[in-house]
Amino acid sequence: MSTSISDKVIAVKDLFSRREYEEAAKIIILVEYIVNELRSKGNDAEADKIESEISNLKTLVFEKAIEKEIGNAKNLIAKKDSNCVFAILKAEKFAEGINKTPDIEKLKNEAYQIGIESKLAECKNYLTNGNFDGAYKAYKTAEIFGNKIGKDAGGGKFLSEIYTGLCKSEIETAKKDLNDKNINCVEKNFCCREIRRKIRKYHIK
Repeated sequence: MSTSISDKVIAVKDLFSRREYEEAAKIIILVEYIVNELRSKGNDAEADKIESEISNLKTLVFEKAIEKEIGNAKNLIAKKDSNCVFAILKAEKFAEGINKTPDIEKLKNEAYQIGIESKLAECKNYLTNGNFDGAYKAYKTAEIFGNKIGKDAGGGKFLSEIYTGLCKSEIETAKKDLNDKNINCVEKNFCCREIRRKIRKYHIK
């Protein structure tokens, strides 16, 4: 095994001993990439040697990483901190790396519900400040979180205000561009028509 790989294995063991599981996992992922590169070049013997050295470490590291992220998620959920969503995502990603399915469905539902509420509150705040682009992005994120747990984000009441605000903004920009004889007025007019189409699609009045 090359010195470079040996150094990486040593680094993984050191990070593991210091409970820095995510950093250790990143090195393992890099080593796996190197293994795949070796196989693609026909160096199976060397790839097998490296893989045997790293495989046991991978299971240990990823299991501890899952455990740690689940713990993080629980703490963040208790604080109603929306970062709990990212802790759940990390736990799932590490589990996927070792073909494991952690029993975190209840935790996942709680985390995404907090994420939905946080993003809808963010959406409302953006609307209050007239930031319709920010409101739309926050709403769509809440919608994505809802889809993750098969739940309606319940933010439809914001859509009318978001689309109306976006349309007015595009009209004002188009007027200015028209006065300035700027070709962008055509694009803005098209954008406004698209927004109006969405308003009709979602039956927003």
